[in-house]
Amino acid sequence: MKHLIPIIVILLMVSTSFVGVSDQVEELIGDNQDFSECLQYSENHYLYKDEWNKTFGGPNSDYGYCVIQTNDGGYAIIGETKSYGAGIHDVWLIKTDMDGNEEWNKTFGGTDWDIGYSIIQTAEGGYAITGKTSSFGVDKPDVWLIKTDMDGNEEWNKTFGGADGDAGCSLQQTNDGGFVIAGSTLSYADGCAWIIKTDHDGNELWNTTIVTSDDSFAYSIEQTKDNGYILTGWVYKGWDVLLAKLDAEGNEEWRKTFGGSGCEIGYSVHQTKDEGYIVTGYTSSYGAKDDNIWLIKTDSDGNEEWSKTFGGNNRERGYSCQITDDDGYVIVGITAEPVQYPSDVLLIKTDGAGNKEWEKVFDKAKFDTGKSIQQTSDGGYVIAGYTGQIFGNYDVILIKMAAFDNQRPNKPTITGKTEGKIKKEYEYKIVTTDPEDNDVYYFINWGSFGYYTGKIETDFIGPYASGEEVIVNHIWWYRDNFTITVMAIDIHGGESDWGELRVTMPHSYNNPFWWLVGLRDRFPLLQRLLEVLIR
Repeated sequence: MKHLIPIIVILLMVSTSFVGVSDQVEELIGDNQDFSECLQYSENHYLYKDEWNKTFGGPNSDYGYCVIQTNDGGYAIIGETKSYGAGIHDVWLIKTDMDGNEEWNKTFGGTDWDIGYSIIQTAEGGYAITGKTSSFGVDKPDVWLIKTDMDGNEEWNKTFGGADGDAGCSLQQTNDGGFVIAGSTLSYADGCAWIIKTDHDGNELWNTTIVTSDDSFAYSIEQTKDNGYILTGWVYKGWDVLLAKLDAEGNEEWRKTFGGSGCEIGYSVHQTKDEGYIVTGYTSSYGAKDDNIWLIKTDSDGNEEWSKTFGGNNRERGYSCQITDDDGYVIVGITAEPVQYPSDVLLIKTDGAGNKEWEKVFDKAKFDTGKSIQQTSDGGYVIAGYTGQIFGNYDVILIKMAAFDNQRPNKPTITGKTEGKIKKEYEYKIVTTDPEDNDVYYFINWGSFGYYTGKIETDFIGPYASGEEVIVNHIWWYRDNFTITVMAIDIHGGESDWGELRVTMPHSYNNPFWWLVGLRDRFPLLQRLLEVLIR
């Protein structure tokens, strides 16, 4: 057994010295400040970059909760304003052109507190808004449904509610031209998710509650292919995600809850091509720590097929999710890592199986929140939310990300000494060209172990001009055959194929234990350790 100890030690040292190349690339790029603004490359070669961002607001706090792209290519945002209007807070509708420049804005409200949470463009080109009003209706607050023309002028409004608090959070125009609203009611049940169906003129056709053993709330609703409805939210008992399916008349077909020992909420739901459902929100039961973004995929009966969490060690929440043109998913929300405050807008793109393709953090002010996202007609994304100071005022924020087809850099070539002596510095030359003449970075994997670290030696250098010859130096510390691999990465994150150069440092193959000599050279303390163990 004593004689096996050196072999075990050797195997352990070798096995713990190998580090995945992809992990090294991610770590080195992430630590490089000059490269921090580059976005990850998606599988279809499309990149996404900031096209523009706009803020809207006055001397007090203003918030954006939902954004849609309009028929003319512009955008409509709904939220609330304390800066303008008649009351404490008013519903605020902002219309912009395709470049985010304001065309007009409208406020709706009375002397009290009124908020707009969801907006759609109707079939005739106007807008419908839902939220809650404390200025009108039976009591404070009531669900509020507002219909406007294409210029934001009110055509009619309806309130729904009773003696206690009621709110509408999500709105969709239905196939019959009417509307369906999801939210909550205290008036007709003891804190339950509330679904209201209206005709084209906002007259109530039916309403239903999702009665649970404790309070529940609906944050998102969508009409399904069978003319029924799918909704998500949460149930207070256990703080679990709620997913419920209704038929066309509002009768509950089934419900599911998802969660663990912590707090979970579902904020967004959509029916997928396979007639299943995709839900996003957050979880504190699963993932890294505290709140993590939670993406859940179910079948058509609400049975979980898979789920994914995204986040770090603090607070990440997903507030809005959309199915993308490539059948993946895009999520927007917040991240508060590495400290609890401030928070930033977080955008995550996944493939159809929920695997993260890339992410983007927007750091604008002390406290930024992304509340709504939509893929735009040009393949990009538009995000609405709010930005401001933790204890100060907030403004509505509108962010546009553009998609463009980036050409990858060409495979780099590397030249230099391919045979030589160990412990001597050699010069190597690297060069590549970029089809769009973008500057490039180089990730170099030397294929050798470091003298002191015992880990694969790598470098991340740049940026350099396309076609510029770059000179790097390296010392080979032990005898072996090595393969230098080099990847070029352009300023947009496009990655080239790997370039290679094989290098030979002389071996003494007459010695049957030449490989032990190489290990001795890689690990200078190994020989002393072996001597101690063998004694």
